[in-house]
Amino acid sequence: MTGITGDKVNVKALRALYTDNAAARRILDSVASRERNVWVSKVETVSSRLAAEGAPLSRGEIIEALKGFEEVGCGKFYNGRRGQPSRFVWGVGSHSVGLAAAGEKVTIDTETPKAEEREEEDETLLSLEFPLRRGLSIKLTLPSDLTPGEAARLSKFLESIPQPEPTLK
Repeated sequence: MTGITGDKVNVKALRALYTDNAAARRILDSVASRERNVWVSKVETVSSRLAAEGAPLSRGEIIEALKGFEEVGCGKFYNGRRGQPSRFVWGVGSHSVGLAAAGEKVTIDTETPKAEEREEEDETLLSLEFPLRRGLSIKLTLPSDLTPGEAARLSKFLESIPQPEPTLK
């Protein structure tokens, strides 16, 4: 993708955006908390991820923040058209941008992969831990966009699993 560069990130403006825009701060904190860079952030995926992290934002707030990232030189925002989702394509390493925005002294990663190697934000699965009983937590891997209908089906499935009858003592 041409025109997406990270060599001109305005760090001062990035930090101001982080300070002044709560939505931008939530998104940047989320990408900074990851181990790897994300190169494509779809609006719906960002929304699902932030909701799962307990920091939901409206679609408008997310788009405004992503356009702000474009203004400070972090990449390019694309409005969804012709079946493509609205998304932000990072021109720099998202992880280092998040850290720099929060005030950490880091060098923003400008080594971007080729377009075909760009990793999209994992939009398919979220790993969750659920405390089932004292001393036992289970791990669930669910779609980040789980619908209420799917949750109801999953609940009915769990109810259908045979349980041993309790023994009386």
